[in-house]
Amino acid sequence: MTKENLLQHYFDYPQAEVQDLFKFLHQSVFGPGHLIADRDENFKRLQAEVKTLDITSKEKIIDFLQPRLCRLHLQVLNQTSLNITTLQRFFEISATTLQGDVEDYHKKIDLLRTLCANGDLPLAVDAVDHFKKKIITAPTRPFRHSETYREAYKPAYRVVDKKFCDLLPLFSSIDKLMHEKSQILIAIDGDCAAGKTTLAGLLAQVYDCNIVHIDHFFLQPEQRTEKRLQTPGGNIDYERFTSDVLLPLRKRQPFSYQPFNCMTQEMDAPIPFSPQKLTIIEGSYSTHPELASHYDLKIFLSIPEDIQLERILKRNGQVMFEKFKNLWIPMEKKYAQAFEIQKNCDLHFDYLDY
Repeated sequence: MTKENLLQHYFDYPQAEVQDLFKFLHQSVFGPGHLIADRDENFKRLQAEVKTLDITSKEKIIDFLQPRLCRLHLQVLNQTSLNITTLQRFFEISATTLQGDVEDYHKKIDLLRTLCANGDLPLAVDAVDHFKKKIITAPTRPFRHSETYREAYKPAYRVVDKKFCDLLPLFSSIDKLMHEKSQILIAIDGDCAAGKTTLAGLLAQVYDCNIVHIDHFFLQPEQRTEKRLQTPGGNIDYERFTSDVLLPLRKRQPFSYQPFNCMTQEMDAPIPFSPQKLTIIEGSYSTHPELASHYDLKIFLSIPEDIQLERILKRNGQVMFEKFKNLWIPMEKKYAQAFEIQKNCDLHFDYLDY
């Protein structure tokens, strides 16, 4: 992808010089970690940069550096409802999780040289060699854009993990709700193995929030009547979920519930919760019609069947795979089709691969 990304970047920014393409490669390898030593100072710089933005600009807000990294331009704060503190969290999380190595950096520099030598990029090979000599003794040390680039494009961005850009509509929607409401309740529904728990965990990294797993509310053995199990979505105890979770949440009261353990077929010890501004309900059946009206935002994740089965086999083993394939997935599909769950959700994303 580096070749395509380099060519695309030069196409988007034709006044870029060799120094700017080196910076592109440097960021694609080492990410933003070198800028996060002092979080408070970094946030102050971010606030100062935002004050200089032209609020009328409609410039492109995302540049892709490599499959896992992108530049997210600060104009995103003017073009969406994203909050500046959320953008800062994107940056901080990315800085602590993404690392690179010098060998990879040199390989990408060699690619840049080849593209210039072949005429794919209209820049001098000698200029590439000259700049490589400048950075060779300290290849990980960051450097600025060229004066030409800064004058032409006034770059103001943060390098972040691509997943934050992929999910930008979600974070923007959450921040809008956070601004408008004193309490927010979000549901993440969707296909088995599509990444619902992963998404909930990612949101918890960005926001202070509670996470409640709907699979703690599967029916207990004595509740599993034939009539109940034949009803789409009937294998979830949405009555107990409503009384033990949703009603206390809406009253902003501390609460606890006992999760049903599918392995032991018994109730586990109670899990206590304190009220938070944001609460996430995660899992298949979470947007059942008996529950849907309680939510401020409903999200659906989908996944192709072949990838779904591959993930389940790897995650759960052969014995559980057969149960998923022959029992639980058909039940989820029946529920999703009967109530048009995806259609009735506010946001839809493809499966998460993070």
